[in-house]
Amino acid sequence: MKTSEVELHSWVMRSGAVHSFQLQTITASNFEDLRHRFRFVPLGTTSAKHAIKFGRREKKLRQRCKTNCSSKVQRLEEMLSLDKVALRKTCLASEMLLPSL
Repeated sequence: MKTSEVELHSWVMRSGAVHSFQLQTITASNFEDLRHRFRFVPLGTTSAKHAIKFGRREKKLRQRCKTNCSSKVQRLEEMLSLDKVALRKTCLASEMLLPSL
């Protein structure tokens, strides 16, 4: 994935089970367009290592989850070890800028 791309994970839950799941890689400009049409709330930031681990476990969960999926998805989200989003005028050297947050 290029740095100007965003990975968008969409889950639809019905009656405690995953009804549909969609994973898209979109350009940063397409993501900006979506942000203007829909309300996105940043959950936090994570490391590339945690994101890769999340992707592997997400794939397994999607294939196996038939009941009580909402709690399993919540545990999967916790596995990301999210850090709080910090809004600053400039980014630290280790951070990447997302325009107009």
